[in-house]
Amino acid sequence: MTPDQSNLYNKFHIISIGLRRIDKLISHNKFLGCCSINKTKEIVERLIKESDEGMKYIKETNLE
Repeated sequence: MTPDQSNLYNKFHIISIGLRRIDKLISHNKFLGCCSINKTKEIVERLIKESDEGMKYIKETNLE
């Protein structure tokens, strides 16, 4: 992996981990309304998917 790939991969990895933590916190928060939680979870799940796909792309692509 080139330094650019490594740097980008690390950024996506941090985003992915952070989004998963937010998702867990939202799942355990009983003060938000059901609709707010569901919408927020949808957004977080979409961002996690995009982040994971970005990491996979970076690992498979040569960014020279």
